[in-house]
Amino acid sequence: LRDGPAESLLENVAAGVPAFQDGHWWTPLTSAFFAPDLLTYLGVTVLLLVAGSLCERRWGSVRMLWLTLVVQIVGVAAGVGVVALANALLDWQWAEYLAVDYAVGATCLIAGLLTAYSGGLSALWRRRIRTGVLTVCLVALLYGGQLQDVLRMSTALVGLLAGALFLHTGDRQLVARASRRET
Repeated sequence: LRDGPAESLLENVAAGVPAFQDGHWWTPLTSAFFAPDLLTYLGVTVLLLVAGSLCERRWGSVRMLWLTLVVQIVGVAAGVGVVALANALLDWQWAEYLAVDYAVGATCLIAGLLTAYSGGLSALWRRRIRTGVLTVCLVALLYGGQLQDVLRMSTALVGLLAGALFLHTGDRQLVARASRRET
């Protein structure tokens, strides 16, 4: 997406600090509809169908729609905000690198939806999904270090918060002990 007319498209739909500086406030939403290549489109489509069907079956269409919008828009905007803040306050080459980059892809949305979905599950499945998703996000962030990795982590955390606030079921203990088998 970085050559010729595609670069112009990238600047108009991809999320990043430069997009917000140019007044492209819609990019936290539009960035989820694009991918850097065909293989990524195919993989993300399959993952989104799986995660989306799980969420819609449990939540219904209306709740699925508004949680999708909240997780994607707030999560990506928060990630871009953290990058902009780190670039402004810290003398850190990585923050400078992230602050000029753009990101597209629905993997952020998938991570956010899965962590939000975990909010309405039993302690065992809640722990499994959160551990899995957050581990993948953290490893990608530590080893990849791209803007997309930062946005994926921020969206997963926003999904975690949204799930805890809006989707929890009944009373919960603050600490759910793992069974011997699970450990």
